[in-house]
Amino acid sequence: MTGVLILLAQSVCMSTCRNFGFIGSSTGDIIMYNMQSGSQRRSFDLGKRPGSRKERRSMTGIATDTLNRTVIASTLDGTLCFFDFFTAKLVHSVQFPAAITWIDLHLDSVIRTFDIPTGRLIDSFKTPNVARSASFSPTSDFLATSHVDSVAVHLWANCAQYGDVSLRSSTGLKATSLKLEQDLSILNDKLVTLTLLPPSRWQMLLRFGTTQWNKAKEPPKALEYAPFFLLLLSKPDSASTNEKQATCKNMTKRLQNTTVESAFLKNYPAVQMTTLFFRYAESLSPAATDAEIQSLTTLDDLQLFFRVLTGCLRCRRDFEAMQMYPNMLLRKHSDMLQANAEVRDALEGLLRLQKQESERMLDLIAASVGTLTFLRDTIS
Repeated sequence: MTGVLILLAQSVCMSTCRNFGFIGSSTGDIIMYNMQSGSQRRSFDLGKRPGSRKERRSMTGIATDTLNRTVIASTLDGTLCFFDFFTAKLVHSVQFPAAITWIDLHLDSVIRTFDIPTGRLIDSFKTPNVARSASFSPTSDFLATSHVDSVAVHLWANCAQYGDVSLRSSTGLKATSLKLEQDLSILNDKLVTLTLLPPSRWQMLLRFGTTQWNKAKEPPKALEYAPFFLLLLSKPDSASTNEKQATCKNMTKRLQNTTVESAFLKNYPAVQMTTLFFRYAESLSPAATDAEIQSLTTLDDLQLFFRVLTGCLRCRRDFEAMQMYPNMLLRKHSDMLQANAEVRDALEGLLRLQKQESERMLDLIAASVGTLTFLRDTIS
């Protein structure tokens, strides 16, 4: 419509008391509503910034203090505004050279640390990618950040927890450039790495195909006195029909398992490197992984797969994945492994190496726990 300015909600916030809600628009207006009645209470006007266009006044973040005295708002043109909660008047504003995406983040890729009582900048460092989110641990020992074009969560140690930090004002401090680690191959060979997939993925794989665990101990019984609003289902004409259908389904599954060629083995020449093998294995869904394990139906296939697992285990990568694959293999092909000595010897070699690496990992964990306990007792 001509002459009507359409406002788009860009950010929202609720007061600490949860009685009021704030909506920031694309034109720099903040409107406060009552959460119970939904009626508008007051509005906050950012005003005009010289040399800034209207669309650059778009709201990017809103926050309130715990006592409902101050409303803090950030805009896309790099302005941080402080309003009085009750009068809606602009009390103070701070100008930044770059846009503010959140209250505590900046688009110049610099992470800054301020002392709250004095308001002084005490440290800053620059990362290759812009930080999208940041949060301290409950004990303030570490800072966790996530960055643009990266799926990793980066941890930074808080130096103030381990030594003295100067609180001198450092407004002219140059940000130290740091590089984010992308390749895990730079780790020490004595260390053991865990997989980057969520634990729920491995738990689902271990429980996949165990429908017999969920079978009822007793068949369902018909109700003696069914409620008048429930309809009784008619029983099947004969039990033989169900048995035939179940037999056909089992035969179909067996035929599928024997005719499907394992992609593990088909891609084996291209996955001589264990890193490439795990990239392919981690890209599979739980159902696809289960199908690949079931398709290993010959002795040569099993021996080849054991050699791949042994090589991966020697690289000390993805430790919990190496516990999952042998587990699935034993559940799917236990009868074949027991009947053939050649495959059994390869399996025993894999299990010996797995036991050795497990004991070494437990020793590393025990040493780390002992060191942390000593440091905790010393500091306290």
